[in-house]
Amino acid sequence: MCIQILYKNQIDALREFYGRKYENILDEGNKGEDIDVEEAAAQCVEGFKAAALHGIPELCRMGQKFFRDRKDGILPLEYTTTLTGLLEDMMMGLESHKDAEESWSSAATDAPENDIHEVKQKKKMTWYQKLGARLLVMGINYGQGWLALQGIRKAAAERDKNMPKFPLF
Repeated sequence: MCIQILYKNQIDALREFYGRKYENILDEGNKGEDIDVEEAAAQCVEGFKAAALHGIPELCRMGQKFFRDRKDGILPLEYTTTLTGLLEDMMMGLESHKDAEESWSSAATDAPENDIHEVKQKKKMTWYQKLGARLLVMGINYGQGWLALQGIRKAAAERDKNMPKFPLF
């Protein structure tokens, strides 16, 4: 029973590994490299199957009755449900990859060149606008500093009133 739990953990780790490997291949395709998605998927599935078969102990591979269950007799070590989950993950990753490509391509085609130039021209500030913005920021900072100084002076005056600097005995 302990070997079956270890095998399940190994299969889950293999699913995670080959799922990430497939996502990395899709990400390489986003960087501009040409990839064959079907070939990459086939390689990941075959790699998963090979690793899963090598993860089964030899006594169980040869059909020997190594594990006994209380009800059914033999506890099989199989990976088909995990392989199905890996395939579902790969299909979802491919769909999200295609959605991302479509959104990027539609965003690139939706913004014509004239709109981009208009936005750049609107953002372009003249020198006196920049100077005015800086003077406004400096004025606000000066006002805040002046209010803080007045608060500090008031607190010092109250402290001196309650506790003078020199003893009066």
